[in-house]
Amino acid sequence: MNRLVIIFAFVLGTLTANAQPFSYRCELENPNNLWHSIELPSKALGVVQPNYADVRIIGIKENGDTIQAPYVLEHLRSSSKQVDVAQRLINKGHNEEAFFATLEMKTDKGYNQLYLDFQKQNYDFLINLEGSNDQQNWVAVAQDLRVVSVTEKGRKFTINTLDFPASNFAYLRLKMNTSIDPLLARAVLKSIQVEKGQEVQAKSSFKVTEKEKASWVEINLNSKLPIERLELNFKDTLDYFRSFSVAIANDFLVSKQDTIWQFHQVFSGTLNSWRKSKIAWRNGRAKKIQVIIDNGDNKPLSLLSAKTFYSKVILKARFTEEAHYLLTYGNPKLQSPRYDIVNFQNQIPQSLTQLRVMDCTEVKKIESEIKEDDPFEYEAIIWVALILIGVLLAYFTLKLLK
Repeated sequence: MNRLVIIFAFVLGTLTANAQPFSYRCELENPNNLWHSIELPSKALGVVQPNYADVRIIGIKENGDTIQAPYVLEHLRSSSKQVDVAQRLINKGHNEEAFFATLEMKTDKGYNQLYLDFQKQNYDFLINLEGSNDQQNWVAVAQDLRVVSVTEKGRKFTINTLDFPASNFAYLRLKMNTSIDPLLARAVLKSIQVEKGQEVQAKSSFKVTEKEKASWVEINLNSKLPIERLELNFKDTLDYFRSFSVAIANDFLVSKQDTIWQFHQVFSGTLNSWRKSKIAWRNGRAKKIQVIIDNGDNKPLSLLSAKTFYSKVILKARFTEEAHYLLTYGNPKLQSPRYDIVNFQNQIPQSLTQLRVMDCTEVKKIESEIKEDDPFEYEAIIWVALILIGVLLAYFTLKLLK
């Protein structure tokens, strides 16, 4: 009897595993190496679970058996690494034309960013940077870098970080266009290393509506996508700074009068004429984007373009058996797969040949064979197995009571 119970439990587990429904399947190019990369199609990015738990690479062997190709999922986002560069601030002073300060390096590391901390409000300075190794011969590093601080009605806006070409001078000198001491309290040098990712511009359109002293920008995407960055370009050339917020929506409610999109805020900041605002967020799938710009009593800004971007998502997959492989996705109930290769990613080659994703079709299920089955077939089998196991458990319970 114990053997019979084990057999029924095995059959039940097998049926449950093979009866997982997927909404979509894509034909994959035949693998010819052990490792390949697969880029998820843009259509899949709006259908899969937010954590990509339902993505599977299923192989169908000649005898009808199904297998899975394990993979590691990777977002090709840009990333940055920053390191503080040790230095000390020396030789601060000013004359009738400018303010000067020098940074003396305590290390030979390179640098490309400078943060300045001024103990005052409401300033607007232009800064030239020069480099030297002996404080005798100076070389221009960057010119007309702008730092700004504006405080107005409780709002404070500050730009006090300077980006410039990578340098490695023993001394870095600042020349600021002010004859008044700007009260420079602190300077921090950094080395910023950026690893550029792979972004895709999403197809979209926008319209602007003016109401209640604000500009409402509605961006409509052609399809639902995990948008992570927004770029706004304005025609205006005069100085400005305006508070704004960004909200996204991927679902809506339908009433008798209207369709109501369910927006939630993902970003807020200040648009300004001095430096292009970096508008970015994570984990936000969107079909619509809403930007609200607070104009106050000012003339609305003239928006030229609103561009949306998302990062590519790839699978680094291992193929150990010959089979007909499919990329499947679209199941809100599936949990993330647990593959051993996640713990051994250092063994994955750096350069992988990309497998082409071919035709994608919407289906009810991926079965062990490529065919359409009765949607109630597996459910009925599972219920039969459950009833049989229940009878067996009841039998053993009664036997123990006797």
